[in-house]
Amino acid sequence: MMASDSASRRVLAIAATDVRMRMARGSSVVLLVALCIFAYVIVPDLSTGRTLMQVNGHRALYNSATIALATSSLCAVLLGMAGFYLISNTVRRDVDSRTGFVIASTSVKNAEYLAGKMLGSIAFLSLIVFVYVMNVMAMQLLRGEAPVEPLTYAAMFLAVVGPVIIVVSGLALMFECVRPLSGRIGDIFYFFLWTFLLSIPASTADASKQGMGANFDVFGMAFIINAAKGQATNDFHAHPEISIGSSKFDATRAPWRFEGVAWTSPVIASRITSALMVLPALLIAWLAFPRFDPAQIRGGGGAARTSVRGRIAAPLRRLLNTLHPASWAGRGLVRMSLGEIGLTVMLRPVVFVAAVAAGIAALVVPAASLRTAVLPVVFVALIATLADIPTRDRVARMDLIRSGIAGVRDLSVFSKLLAAMGIALAFLVVPLIRVGVAAPASALSLLIGAAFIAAASVGFGTLARTPKLFAGVALLFLYVVMSTPGAAEFDFAGWNGAATNGVRLAYFLGTIALSSLAVLGDWRTARAER
Repeated sequence: MMASDSASRRVLAIAATDVRMRMARGSSVVLLVALCIFAYVIVPDLSTGRTLMQVNGHRALYNSATIALATSSLCAVLLGMAGFYLISNTVRRDVDSRTGFVIASTSVKNAEYLAGKMLGSIAFLSLIVFVYVMNVMAMQLLRGEAPVEPLTYAAMFLAVVGPVIIVVSGLALMFECVRPLSGRIGDIFYFFLWTFLLSIPASTADASKQGMGANFDVFGMAFIINAAKGQATNDFHAHPEISIGSSKFDATRAPWRFEGVAWTSPVIASRITSALMVLPALLIAWLAFPRFDPAQIRGGGGAARTSVRGRIAAPLRRLLNTLHPASWAGRGLVRMSLGEIGLTVMLRPVVFVAAVAAGIAALVVPAASLRTAVLPVVFVALIATLADIPTRDRVARMDLIRSGIAGVRDLSVFSKLLAAMGIALAFLVVPLIRVGVAAPASALSLLIGAAFIAAASVGFGTLARTPKLFAGVALLFLYVVMSTPGAAEFDFAGWNGAATNGVRLAYFLGTIALSSLAVLGDWRTARAER
């Protein structure tokens, strides 16, 4: 009994410490403020002619059931994407702080450590959702048409978002423990996994009201569609067309009142089984966890030389050494920026290969495929390349050494901004030329889009001190861009051909704002170092 009690205390201590460390970060405060703004935007004021949910052309009445269903669905989608990147550095943080090596020398078992980390991630994401729900309920008080029902919100968010929190926490832990998935490759792979898990249940929801797909519906897409479909079919005597998200409505049509979800046993069981999809991920995490063995954790020099990636990179490094990238660095902003580019190439020779491949692909593919296929893939590769630039000095513990060199500390953030934009230009120089010949305006959008992504990588990375925030936000943004080809406001790089001069100006100003964010984050770090 005492051994069990001691084990539970260790698990809870690890979880509580993890939550406290996350809440102490400035990025968590920014996130909570962003949730307040998001809740204000996501529930549109009816006087603007826009509504949150429509069924067969009728807007849904703003009661608790409607707002809870719509906002929980949007929360599940966004949390499933952004939540992974928010929590997928929990083990790595213990490696960087050397706390993990202390834990490895204690009696804490692997299962206890992983359970504590899992509970910490669940608690942190639950806190985020709680703040979001509080703000949504406040918006119902301001814009709703019926009394607020807290229990309706609690049941809906527990059913829709609960499995998301559990599964995402388990996947993030598994990705950290499995070495090939613990870096940028894992970040990109999760983006496609998220897309797959999001699309399959939604595409099968119409085929069966409660089929096998509902048992694997992590993000609740089939659950949400079926939740309103039964009542809507009875009310309109037709196949329902349900739209969730801000959209214009016909004020001459009477509003439709959603009565809420019918909580039957199969519905509840499907949400429980969806949450249980985390079990294989936890098993893999437990089997793959290296317990902070320096020979196995990412970053070990011997492992890097003997790994498959190391053997492939070695001849590339020898080839690139003929360019003498080490000589590019020096004092002055330009030399420092070239040094950052040279360091990127030598640390990851595959970046050079990817840039060359992007140029060749841009030359040989048809013009239509260049915009719709090549450019999105290039931007995904660019995100993976740029994410580490603002944080790698701190991870390698070189930041304090560089800060001690005269003239280097003050120009560091500017050199990283220029280096990120230079690498983006290297990836996109051939597409820029080819697009510019046929559509100069689109080429200008592409140039601005490249600078926007480069500034975002340094801005978010410097402020959050982790590459995960930028990777998550940027990949989610790309998903929105590719999902809305006709929306001019999201055509940041011009590949949809919908951008206007106003949109270009907005993203140019956004680039300046993100660059200023990088300077602000660097100033905050410099102040903390004094």
